[in-house]
Amino acid sequence: MSEIREKIKEKFLFYWKYERQSLIKVIAAITVFLSVFLFFLAERIGVSVSQHDQQAEGAVIGARQLLAFSEQNVEREISKEAIIYIDVAGAVVKPGVVKLPTGSRVFSAIEKAGGLLSDADTTEVNLAAVLSDGDKLLIPKIAGDGQNEKSEKSGGIIRSTNLININQATKEQLTELSGIGPATAERIVDYRSKNGKFQSTEELLNVKGIGEKTLGKIKERLCI
Repeated sequence: MSEIREKIKEKFLFYWKYERQSLIKVIAAITVFLSVFLFFLAERIGVSVSQHDQQAEGAVIGARQLLAFSEQNVEREISKEAIIYIDVAGAVVKPGVVKLPTGSRVFSAIEKAGGLLSDADTTEVNLAAVLSDGDKLLIPKIAGDGQNEKSEKSGGIIRSTNLININQATKEQLTELSGIGPATAERIVDYRSKNGKFQSTEELLNVKGIGEKTLGKIKERLCI
């Protein structure tokens, strides 16, 4: 029985996500049908029109409440199951973490981040690539003033498996980063223990031994 309920739930979520307008029309049609049915039934058994109006109004209000409740719950289910988080960095207007529907592609993440900057280079970036939850998308800049020069760094999707979470990484994992030795790694862990989780990668600048230059080298390999 539970399997049947799960299948019905999955089907409903699917149709609500992709055929929401159709479902709303169906519910509205059922509501209208019930109202008309109640009207004729009321006339047949001699219930006054005013009483019928009250009943019909109650039915409509009940249907609306049911629809609102269903929409809230379905949206909650969809938000749990169908949203991914992507860290967009580099030559975009608003770098940072964006929320997208599951199955979104690189160009959607760029649009969500405000679009490309004028010096962005997407030559090596596959704009049609499908994103996964936790991916980092790096859009490189064109080096120098020449439009034909190579980008400063290669861009594209950096899978979350290649990133180091500075809120979870051990000292050994932190030393895998360029310019981070055992002593600096230990200071990062100590800072995290005393101050709680890092709120941004830039907060690493508060750790002794990490400056703008070092952070610039490792920033694209970090996540929080």
